[in-house]
Amino acid sequence: MTALLIVLSLMLGVAVAVGAAIVLRCRRARRIIAGLLRERSPGSASSTLEECLTKLGRLLADLEAENSEGKVVANRLEEVLGRMVQGVAICDKEGNVVFRKYQASLEGSLHGQVLVDAAVNRVLKQAMESDSAADSIDCDGGAAPREELRLYGPPERLLLIRSHALEGGVAGLVEDITDKDRVETLRRDFVGNISHELRTPVGAISLLAETIAQEDDKDAVEVLSRRMISEADRMTRLVDDLTELARVQNDPEGECSALALGEVALEIAERLAGAAEQRGVTVNVSVPESPVFIYADRRQIASAVHNLLDNALKYSSRNGAVSIRVRVLGGLAELEVQDTGIGIPRKAQERIFERFFRVDRSRTEKSGGTGLGLAIVRHVAINHGGEVSVTSLEGEGSTFTLRLPLLEDAGCSGDAPANPSRELMFKPS
Repeated sequence: MTALLIVLSLMLGVAVAVGAAIVLRCRRARRIIAGLLRERSPGSASSTLEECLTKLGRLLADLEAENSEGKVVANRLEEVLGRMVQGVAICDKEGNVVFRKYQASLEGSLHGQVLVDAAVNRVLKQAMESDSAADSIDCDGGAAPREELRLYGPPERLLLIRSHALEGGVAGLVEDITDKDRVETLRRDFVGNISHELRTPVGAISLLAETIAQEDDKDAVEVLSRRMISEADRMTRLVDDLTELARVQNDPEGECSALALGEVALEIAERLAGAAEQRGVTVNVSVPESPVFIYADRRQIASAVHNLLDNALKYSSRNGAVSIRVRVLGGLAELEVQDTGIGIPRKAQERIFERFFRVDRSRTEKSGGTGLGLAIVRHVAINHGGEVSVTSLEGEGSTFTLRLPLLEDAGCSGDAPANPSRELMFKPS
């Protein structure tokens, strides 16, 4: 930021210097022309008309050169400032705005530009009137006037307008901090959610431990101990999911290689066969005979499929069914997980992939969910240039669809047959 302000100061100084040079040339021109007129006045020892015109021509040529130089500097100044991410407004020592350039998105909105103009003018005026403005050139905070402006759009945007002293005036910088504000809000919410989620099992374990310490009944101690183990497992799952979410966020590329999506689906189904049997849910897996290849990080894709299937099992009633289908559709590899569970209300479907969002918190706590599984799936999809979506009806079940780019030149193009030839069933005994 300091380097930017130095550049602005230098360019403003150059522009002012060129302007001053042109003014001096104009004054000199007036003097020379006045002298030429005196030389041509009656009774003077005048030069010839040709000599006077020659002098006047040279003077006009010098003025034109000075004017061209000034235009070049002004154009360069405008071009440099026009390429800046921040908007810029510059006023001279008298408080006159000599340059104003905002982001293209602002200049396309008349209402927004009017609001920004008013806010910038206020900040510049405060900076000119403030004794501390001269000390703000190396300081992003402190006493330098600043103002936050929220434009409600659409889209909604938050702008920060700051003043900085320059050599010969004051600059107002307009920075779009919408994304920064959104990230900071998410960070605060994330920390708050983690604190809340960890407080519940930690508090339960502490209370159970105190109760056990005062309990003499062995049967009661056994029940309380099992409860402690359950709460500890819940906390472990939360920590594991937080670690996995951080991993897919911080390492989006992972270790990618050619991967058969159907094989991953079969592997995860086999891994969760015990959980399906315990819950009394039948799992059907259908994959094409020809492998559907994607270029992906195996661990991330396995994590996404695991979370989708695990959620389907948790929210399916006993004697329910879950289907996993892998196919090529619309030029994409598609993995679909369908359950016959409780379903998701329409108003909650847009938020279902947010971290810690739960449709029914009491049901989620009973099932042992952490509220992070679908957020992990969404990040895995984004990391691989794909997407995840959901369709659901309350009381009838949900269908989650993960779409990923096909691996080029892997021999799988077009659409797979409607009825895949490989089907496996994991059915409770």
